[in-house]
Amino acid sequence: MKWGDRYGSILSTMGSSMIRLEIRAAQDPGRRDVHPEFLTGPRALRYPPALGFRGNPLLLFALDRDARELSAATDITGFGLLGHASEIALASGVGLDFEYDQIPFIDACHKFAREFTFPGGASDNKLYFEWQVSFDLALNDAEQMLLFDPQTSGGLLMCVPEEKVGNFQKLANERGIPVWEIGVVNPEPGLRVHRS
Repeated sequence: MKWGDRYGSILSTMGSSMIRLEIRAAQDPGRRDVHPEFLTGPRALRYPPALGFRGNPLLLFALDRDARELSAATDITGFGLLGHASEIALASGVGLDFEYDQIPFIDACHKFAREFTFPGGASDNKLYFEWQVSFDLALNDAEQMLLFDPQTSGGLLMCVPEEKVGNFQKLANERGIPVWEIGVVNPEPGLRVHRS
């Protein structure tokens, strides 16, 4: 599920976790009744049902009633971070700028990247999506390839309106859910990856 974005939003990622949701159509069009069963990850959490919810049901566990409206969101899976980011950018008619050094990576992935040990899907993703991406010259080929790496549970990429970032981070911290600011949305089309 993807939603359009607007300029000025902050790009965030959430750590890998699992939530089981039962989602049913609600009485009102465009709304859903969402029943979260459990969340695994750093801490197991339970949530009450959200009846008549409008928005991305995957994000219920991270947001309260005042901060549920994100401007865009997607899960990071087989297309890798940049593949899924390109879907948001193209569907929304915006550009996304990432700060490479702010992106969280799984321990030891840089070791394998230096040896250029990647799954075949990473090369496929790069071939398909790289036309949309410009990389800082300070990033080597292995570092670039990490951003095309396919994931089976790569977390979520969310565009949070700038005025809601503080509340979003506070709620995530209270629940023990890791969140990282990794970039911004802007009007210039395409994806750009910078190194500080």
